[in-house]
Amino acid sequence: MKKWMILLVAAMVLGMSTAAAQAPVESISAIDTTRVVEITSADDVVISDEFAIFPVESKVAIAQEIGRFYDFVNSTEDKQPPITFFMTEQQQMVEQSLPDGVLPELLQVNEIVSIDEINYTTEIGDVHVEFEFATTYEPGIFVSILLGLTHADVSEEWDEDTDWNTNTEWLVLKAQALDNGNLLITFPQEVLEKMMSAPAITMVVFNQPF
Repeated sequence: MKKWMILLVAAMVLGMSTAAAQAPVESISAIDTTRVVEITSADDVVISDEFAIFPVESKVAIAQEIGRFYDFVNSTEDKQPPITFFMTEQQQMVEQSLPDGVLPELLQVNEIVSIDEINYTTEIGDVHVEFEFATTYEPGIFVSILLGLTHADVSEEWDEDTDWNTNTEWLVLKAQALDNGNLLITFPQEVLEKMMSAPAITMVVFNQPF
């Protein structure tokens, strides 16, 4: 797998640069390095072509938070495990999804990407979405998605009293690394309904090292 350094998703998509293998965050996808390959029903429902989930450029405040995340985990003075950027409640949500033998402090974040959704109806139910990222994931590794539904104003940078953790509803989604290196992520109906009203939706992909 080719290793990459952080690619910040800001108002303008930045370039990608190579990095050392020991970097705690290897790559963060931008809109042009993330692709939805296929959306399928979890209940064999015929899905209208009008329904879609797709990557988007991060809004200003979300790009700001991704920058803070980058600085947090890549500090030259005291590098921190990516999971500790989030509040205790969110850390516990991810930890509860861990299989035996996978330590939360060793989890990597290879991808953070903003997404959006259009034309969802309750008849569709749960869906599986296959994502292709800059990172090629090895089949069988543990992967967990921390999905952030932000309801605060994201059109401008936040002040020091406003942050990602306190202005976002965080949820954990199931994910599977496929044989082709992509991720299959399951979106339950109740999550898809909430996504329709969120001004910003962010996927943070946690995985065990590989």
